[in-house]
Amino acid sequence: LDVRSQLLQALKGSGTFDDLKTQVRCYLLAEIRSIGPAKAQPQPPRELPLVQRAASSLVLRHLRASGCAYSLSVFSSESGLGGVPLEPHDICDILRLPRSALAPAPAVAGGEGDSELVRALGAVGRLLPSGRESTATQTGGGSSPEELESRLRAVDR
Repeated sequence: LDVRSQLLQALKGSGTFDDLKTQVRCYLLAEIRSIGPAKAQPQPPRELPLVQRAASSLVLRHLRASGCAYSLSVFSSESGLGGVPLEPHDICDILRLPRSALAPAPAVAGGEGDSELVRALGAVGRLLPSGRESTATQTGGGSSPEELESRLRAVDR
């Protein structure tokens, strides 16, 4: 009994236990669907566009890293990835992110580092133009601030 609990803890610690549960759930779902009422023609697995595969891979990896086993099992079976996400360097290439964007982040004190999804979103945010410098309200014909204020007062009446 002690060996069994140690083995279970080791499998859970390495993430293998969750991976196996996900694979079993995917298999069971596929079997249930094939036996179900719509047994007419089994549909081939859909071919996902690369960008969607990359995004789904990020979500799958995020759920796995976050320990969301149930969400992982549901998403894994519905994502079309079959529980096997793309590698981080492939995700970066597809999404045109620097490969360093998904490099493992150093763990913060008292917790873990950010997931690859959080790091990818941060990289996208850094790549986009800030927009703060050029924020403006588009108005008709180059109105002065006083003219705009009088128009706004007219709307309030």
